[in-house]
Amino acid sequence: MSSKARSTTQLLKALRQLMSDTKYVVQPVHAYIVPSGDAHLNEYISPCDCRREFISGFSGSAGTAVITQSQAALWVDGRYHVQAAVQVDDNWTIMKEGIKGTPSIPEWLSKALEEPETRVAVDPSVLRHSSWVNMEKELSAHGLSLIGDSRNLIDEIWEDQPARPNNPLMVLGLNFTGKTWNSKVANIREKLTEKSVSACVFTALDDIAWLLNLRGSDIPLNPVFYSYAIVSMTETRFFVDEGKVTSDVKQHLGEGSEEFVNIHPYSEFFSFLSSFVSSCSGKIWLSKASSQKIHSEVPENKKYVTENSAVAIMKAVKNDVEIEGMRNAHYKDAVTLCEFFSWLEKEVRCLIMFNR
Repeated sequence: MSSKARSTTQLLKALRQLMSDTKYVVQPVHAYIVPSGDAHLNEYISPCDCRREFISGFSGSAGTAVITQSQAALWVDGRYHVQAAVQVDDNWTIMKEGIKGTPSIPEWLSKALEEPETRVAVDPSVLRHSSWVNMEKELSAHGLSLIGDSRNLIDEIWEDQPARPNNPLMVLGLNFTGKTWNSKVANIREKLTEKSVSACVFTALDDIAWLLNLRGSDIPLNPVFYSYAIVSMTETRFFVDEGKVTSDVKQHLGEGSEEFVNIHPYSEFFSFLSSFVSSCSGKIWLSKASSQKIHSEVPENKKYVTENSAVAIMKAVKNDVEIEGMRNAHYKDAVTLCEFFSWLEKEVRCLIMFNR
């Protein structure tokens, strides 16, 4: 954690200029919301997606920044009240969630904005659909409108934004998974038939890693990789940067065989989804946990929406191989802890003897 706040004056000035510039927004916006997540709504994110940290200086894993033309505020929960006070400069007002009297974002904006200032923008790809619905409803109650601006304004002012990771994927063998990706896809198709749905769209990175028996390293300390997936009754489509896909991964995903996964560039997902939705006659299964941008691509009459994805419950039910793997992990963890406690006990004894 940084012990000194850096100045955000110039960054806020640049952002506010873009908020009024119709080269970057369809119409001028009066407030801009910067959530913590990425396009897959991960809690832990890669450096290239740390937009809230970039604009505010606050590096905690959770928090929301809101910028108007004259004010900037940061909402943080009880874990981060002290950290935020250290890391943000005087341009920011810290909103300590959990403290009586702290306004919600819509409540604060209703007082910070005055007529005709009514347009509140956010990148819909980094806001959960359920959060969007609630925010839109609350803002509307205060006479404000929520605008989905697909051009992320933070990216536009972030001159040295890190590149998105492009690390190679790793195939996870049956000795760890206990089930092939083919059988998992077959189970998904059984669910599609059961629900009378044509296809599932997967956006959560852990869902996709589990479904395809792959692992990655795009996010520190998380074995996942940036990707999307669509499973229909006849095809499985996987959207991922091609540089990640090794020959082993292609072989694993059935290249050249009767049943295979169609691999597409990660950047083509939304254009493909748009055309897929147009040509699909049935409903498309989405999770409420997916982003607002995903939901906006599918008309209401074509949506089948559930709290969790089709994979979430499936991966929660562990097979025998996965259960054994969990046991082995606990054994290794226990041994490591015992070794640490033994080391700590010896160090404490030595320190006590030294002090005497």
